[in-house]
Amino acid sequence: MAAQWVTVSDEWLTEVRKRCEGYKESRRILTHIKPFGEQELRKMDSTLKKTTAVMKKIKMLNKEHAAALSADLDKINLSKFVEEMAVAVADTKFKISDLPNVVSLCVGISARYARFSELLLSQLRKYLPLKKSDTITNPAKLRVDLRLITELTLHGVFGKEGLQSIGAVVVFINGTDKTDHPSHPIVSSLFSALGWELAAFIPKETKKGVNIERADLPTHELMTDERRKTMAEMVVIYWRSIGQKVNALCQKINEKKRAARRQEKTKGDATSEIKKNLEELREEWKKWKEVEREMATVIGDDSMSKDEDDSADESDEEAVVGLSKALEDGSLSLWPDQDGRSFYENTLALRKIVPAALFKDDGNSTRKDDSKSGMTSCIEDVNVEMEEGEDEEEEKSQKIEEDYDSDISDTMYVDVDGDEEEVEKKKKEMEMERVEEEMKREVVYAENSTEKKEFMDIFLSELYSMTNRDNIDTAALEYVNNSLNTPINSRRLKHFMVKCARPDVLPFYARFLATLDQVMHDFVSEVCSLILERFRDQLSHYSNYMTGERISTTIMIGELIKFGVIPRAEGLVCLRQLVFDFRLPAVEMLCTFVENCGFYLFRNPDSHSKMKTLLDVMHTKKKRIKDVRLQNLLDNAYFSVLPPEEQSTSSRPSIPPILRFIRRLVTSITEESIVSHLKCIRKLDWTDSLISEYTIALLSSPWIVSIECLPHLASLVGGLNELPKHDWIAVAVVDNVLESIRLSLEKPRVLNQEALSCIIYLGELYNFCVCNSQVVFKTLYQVISFPESGPYSSWRDLSRIRLVSSLVVTVGEFFRTSRKSTSSMMCFLAYFYRFYWMKREGWVANAPLTQLGVQEPFPKDIESSVRELHKEMLKGRREPRSIKDAEDAVRVVEKNFKAKVDAVLRAASHYDEGEGTSMERGLEALREEEEEQDEENCHRYADGGEEVLLEEDTLFGKVESEMVSRVVRNRVNDEEDDEFSDQLDKMMNDAIKTSQLTSVPAGGTVNVTSSALNLSSGKVERSSGGSRPQILLRGKNNRTTLKEVDVKEERLERVWRENIQKKENERAHLKKLTLAHSARQYREEEEAGDGERPPPPSHPTSIPFVPRRL
Repeated sequence: MAAQWVTVSDEWLTEVRKRCEGYKESRRILTHIKPFGEQELRKMDSTLKKTTAVMKKIKMLNKEHAAALSADLDKINLSKFVEEMAVAVADTKFKISDLPNVVSLCVGISARYARFSELLLSQLRKYLPLKKSDTITNPAKLRVDLRLITELTLHGVFGKEGLQSIGAVVVFINGTDKTDHPSHPIVSSLFSALGWELAAFIPKETKKGVNIERADLPTHELMTDERRKTMAEMVVIYWRSIGQKVNALCQKINEKKRAARRQEKTKGDATSEIKKNLEELREEWKKWKEVEREMATVIGDDSMSKDEDDSADESDEEAVVGLSKALEDGSLSLWPDQDGRSFYENTLALRKIVPAALFKDDGNSTRKDDSKSGMTSCIEDVNVEMEEGEDEEEEKSQKIEEDYDSDISDTMYVDVDGDEEEVEKKKKEMEMERVEEEMKREVVYAENSTEKKEFMDIFLSELYSMTNRDNIDTAALEYVNNSLNTPINSRRLKHFMVKCARPDVLPFYARFLATLDQVMHDFVSEVCSLILERFRDQLSHYSNYMTGERISTTIMIGELIKFGVIPRAEGLVCLRQLVFDFRLPAVEMLCTFVENCGFYLFRNPDSHSKMKTLLDVMHTKKKRIKDVRLQNLLDNAYFSVLPPEEQSTSSRPSIPPILRFIRRLVTSITEESIVSHLKCIRKLDWTDSLISEYTIALLSSPWIVSIECLPHLASLVGGLNELPKHDWIAVAVVDNVLESIRLSLEKPRVLNQEALSCIIYLGELYNFCVCNSQVVFKTLYQVISFPESGPYSSWRDLSRIRLVSSLVVTVGEFFRTSRKSTSSMMCFLAYFYRFYWMKREGWVANAPLTQLGVQEPFPKDIESSVRELHKEMLKGRREPRSIKDAEDAVRVVEKNFKAKVDAVLRAASHYDEGEGTSMERGLEALREEEEEQDEENCHRYADGGEEVLLEEDTLFGKVESEMVSRVVRNRVNDEEDDEFSDQLDKMMNDAIKTSQLTSVPAGGTVNVTSSALNLSSGKVERSSGGSRPQILLRGKNNRTTLKEVDVKEERLERVWRENIQKKENERAHLKKLTLAHSARQYREEEEAGDGERPPPPSHPTSIPFVPRRL
């Protein structure tokens, strides 16, 4: 016969071997120890006191007594109490954990008194159900007794009689428990502990581990293969009967579910009776499914139970399967965009940050206890009963139709004021609620300390105006880490979350609760329960609440559902309540709920079918409403989840393919595709006005690309600017961008987002040498000086601070390389800080109070943007802390410029024609010196070296009165650069030596003509015409002669200017080549650092490279 190999775990194999060694040891004791004879018994202590004490210990047998009795067996004569000991062991109620000591004691007694085993078995058989007419009155006692008989049989105390008793009990259970199976714990407990010894079962969870031959596993000599096979067959039959029961229950559940789905399609929801039966069947099915799987694990076989049929019908099943595949593939998402997905899915991992000692709940808190808080966690368990029957619902809908047929003012019974008495009642109720809230708040304040109360007031006031994801995450971390996490503050925060009515902050509050849910699950569950109670109370007593309160509560529930704090099943429950009610308040709340959370519920596979059914019911009931406003609300809500199919056949004119191609080039630009897109745009037909205007409009619209792609778009415009025939495009783009910024200043709040993208785009255009610094400074001054107008309060309009901060941070890196730009920026920052502190002073003077009576704080994002600006341009310098400091800085700037203006005005008063010409030439010389200095700085930055620039602290002093220096570190040159420098030095040295060795002829005599002498001495009067004679030194017949030549001034000046312009063009060309060469070397070094060498370009001279400003 071939060997059978099995796979077992080390723990299971060690345990089986240990038990078998125990069996052998017990049988060895029973064999070697002989029963006591009469002479031995006479020598032992048989006093009444000792024997009575031993019998008392046996009757109250436990672990401690069993260990003590084993030592007294060889000392005390118990021959007259053998029967009493057997009765005491059989009647005592043991635990499973006490059985090893009891078995050891019974082995010792049986080895010394031969009659004990027979008497004990007869006593134990009295409690066993052996006949069909018997019943199991105490299953717990039977489970322990059966386990004791089995252990004593395997240890050798009982023989075949004990094995027959075990088989009789198993046959009784298998024959009587064919339907209800009440004795499954007895069978499961026995064979999970001793399954290998009795029936050769290997548990399924232990089948992974060591491969061993089945014959090598230890066995018991009493349990032959036939006996074990017979026992295994009886247990398998019992397990299969349980599996049949589980599958029958599953079939009944599927039938009930089909009936419920049919009613949902026809009536919108199933009856309460079907739902109740379905819930009871499902609970029973889950219970027996666990029993069946436990038995399958004991036997070592796969589970035979079936799962529920979750498919509603063929169409719904196909839709759910397709939706699941689309979500897995990534072709479909639960969220409309990537930002929404990041906001709702990527929450702060608070459990990894906060110490475990600060957890309000234990680490194993999960969403399984949502049923305790009144929330439905399983979508299939959703149990929303219709409060009225079908006839009552029809009457109710008829009343709604009659109400909508009447005047619209009669239907607006919620928002329109009614009688004066009702208004007075509402006012009184609101006043009473306010008084109660104030009294509660006073009690809380009295209980809490003053310092903690102030901290909590500040925390709630800041939380009231938080509309930033990072700030709300920081607030959650601060609440858990600091001393704010107290029961009193938790009650205040709970009240604050439930009563909040600002729709713009509700998504951030939901994120706050979702973050706290990781460590404060009980607190978040209580808040959710209060919000749901408030929702149901608003739906039933709508006249006690305003429309804004109902809308805010509905939005909060939707946000919590999207964060997973409230289960989706509970969201469907709330949605069904709104659909069934369908009154005016319910319709408004329904539309808000569907617009906020309907898309999420519709895209989830588990809630897709039910959400689709509810949408169909809502769309059908819309016909009953005759109010146009509510019809539009319902249509907008419905189509926000299910857009109309007619969108593809719109009447909008189609865009030509060439324009779509251009838009694709602009919107899909990346760092790797700049050169290829530039080639395509350069080859466009720029003579076509449609193409040129459309392309320039796209290049001037930075809001159509993401913020990280703006440098790439500016690089593309810079490349066009370097092309001789396309440089006009960059000028048009800059003009359009400046015009967009000016329009945003004329219409605040309307074009704020476009203005922000345009201001950053302008900075990137400056970085790529498309515009100069004058354009940047003019824009900056225009932003802070343009008159503010409109109904929006100037102290609230902080968008200009954001624009200035964004532009300065964008260009700050390149402004620091020029001393002139840095000084100009320092002057501007003085005016900007004055503008900033004027805004802050206006905020402090006009900001309203929050619900807690604390003034609304200045926005944190504005403070952080100004702080970033200061770090970029004034790092290490003192920042103005008040409006007075800012005005002092402005006065310093104006004082310096006033002195310069006075000097210019004094010079202008003495201006004449000659002086004017000299002044122009002086200004031209100064301008050339500045350009040469900037060029020298650029070359120094490009060529490397170490340069320390010390700046004066006339406006913003140092924090520690120390000079801050900027150091440009040496850049490591490669071999090509070193070779080039060596050759250049060698050529320069050779040229210098050659010029020194060149012989200069000795100066001979110069023949001066008489006219030249008269002209130089001033004896000859100059003509008053447009030309004058000049003296020319020339050589003739190897002799030097001075000759008078009449040269016109205009021609001489034109030739001089042409030479100067030629030199400037050559110098600009050399500068451009040097910068391009430096940028190319820098790019090659970066690519070499990444381990990648760029492939040689196919057309190196077709597209010029646009370096960033150095």
